[in-house]
Amino acid sequence: MWLIAPLAALSTFVFNFAWFGPLKMWTHWTNALGLTEEDLHGKYHTAPVLFGSVLAALMVETLVVLWVLSTAYAAPTAMDGAVLGLALGGGIAATTSLGHRMFAAQGFKVWLIEVTPDVVGLVMIGAVLGAFL
Repeated sequence: MWLIAPLAALSTFVFNFAWFGPLKMWTHWTNALGLTEEDLHGKYHTAPVLFGSVLAALMVETLVVLWVLSTAYAAPTAMDGAVLGLALGGGIAATTSLGHRMFAAQGFKVWLIEVTPDVVGLVMIGAVLGAFL
């Protein structure tokens, strides 16, 4: 059961990479923030720091979803996991993030670009875990 967690986290990592890479949300996000590529270079914006911290955070998210699924459901399904992911992503992560974006005067566009892969990722994590538990 615990062996599926890295796969679930990795699937979300791949989606995030696609979201900000080929789907071009990186450009929309940096433009909405008024940032240039030069603004983003520095000791905290290196590939090991960026990708390592994102993978670590996704693994923590995955373990939390795994814990909730395995304690709340006797025999969870992929749909149970997806619904749980949607509830956690849309009901907690997205709503919490909105306040941060508004108080930072970054607006709804930045929030939507940032929160979409979070919500979709939690749905994916839940569905993968639910399918294999």
